[in-house]
Amino acid sequence: MEGTCRITDTESADEWSEPAMKIVQKVSRAKGVDIVDLEPLYDTVDGDALDSLLRTADQDVEVTFQYAGYTVTVRGDGQISLGKQPVTSNR
Repeated sequence: MEGTCRITDTESADEWSEPAMKIVQKVSRAKGVDIVDLEPLYDTVDGDALDSLLRTADQDVEVTFQYAGYTVTVRGDGQISLGKQPVTSNR
């Protein structure tokens, strides 16, 4: 798909205590902005529920949502993928 990019990273099990925070950190790095300049994650998804699900779920679990201009896919095995949402024109 034209105009898209994908950034994938995997966290080790010992770094996976707060998946929601890891998502915010990765999005802020991808956008080149400070974390405080992003819209709050909780406006998109319940971060506590996401953390709980991903910490206790099978590695096969996958959650995908839109956040700050990215399609975020996060898996129970620690993989976080960011796909840039394409810009659409109103022509």
